[in-house]
Amino acid sequence: VLEAIPDAQAPCLANSVLPADRSYLRLENAVGIVEEVPAGIWKFEWDSSSIVSHISVILIHDFFGVHARISGSGASSSSGIPAVAGCAAPTESDVRCGTNATVVHHATLEVWGPTKENAFKAKYPDLPQIFPEGLGSIGYDGLDGMYVFKDVMLHAQNTTGLALEYFRSYDVTWHRPWMYFDKFTAINASRLFTCRNTR
Repeated sequence: VLEAIPDAQAPCLANSVLPADRSYLRLENAVGIVEEVPAGIWKFEWDSSSIVSHISVILIHDFFGVHARISGSGASSSSGIPAVAGCAAPTESDVRCGTNATVVHHATLEVWGPTKENAFKAKYPDLPQIFPEGLGSIGYDGLDGMYVFKDVMLHAQNTTGLALEYFRSYDVTWHRPWMYFDKFTAINASRLFTCRNTR
């Protein structure tokens, strides 16, 4: 439902600030001109990010009385920090950061793990003024990752040089990762139960 109306500005909450009464952010652009812009939320392309990003838009315009919108998205949480920093291409390998950017993405939610922040700071040590400020948890923790047994990983690395710890190694256009795993038919289906029958 949220995806169907990503930029809906109609009031959602009781006692909402009506659209006609909402204000805009007043920000100086790259050439020094003050512009009125809606608050931009950078979202990621997984369900929990989409939900909390759309909820934040609703809260910003209904509760705080500021026009807000989903301003962009990326497939990886690594894109969120460069997006909010004003980098020109947050979803590309060269995100093209500088100090003269006009920022259109003002916040992002669900940047998973401090590694992304540390990597960004290490890549741009001469631009501390563009580093977005982390505001902490939004109330729930999560982990992401991929887990492969070490002996399987080492076998692939030592036989074909395939790095199974790297997600792009699973692109079957270029690689044959299935050679290192059992087929699904190796699972004894008689030992599987429905969720309802496992408790």
